[in-house]
Amino acid sequence: MAIGPIQLLVIGFNHPDFHGQILEEIQSGSFAKEWMLENQANRPVFNALTRRGEEHPIEEVGRRLRALMPWMSKGRLVDKTKN
Repeated sequence: MAIGPIQLLVIGFNHPDFHGQILEEIQSGSFAKEWMLENQANRPVFNALTRRGEEHPIEEVGRRLRALMPWMSKGRLVDKTKN
C-alpha cells in the first residue's frame, strides 16, 4: 500500500498529512487500484503486515493477560462468581 507502517510511525494516524494523503489516494482511485492489485496477487503486503502485527510483543502480553481472565473466553465481560 502507498502508506506503509514506517510512514505511520513517523507521521502517525492523527497527523493531517496522513489524512490528506489517504484522501488524495481515495479520490484519485490509486488506493482502489493498488488494493485490487494486492488482492489479485494474494495479498502479499497485507498478509506480511498482518503477520508482523501478530508477532508484536504486545500480542504475547495480551495472550498472557487474557489467560488470567478465564471469564473472557466465555464471552462475559464480568466474572459473575466474584461480582
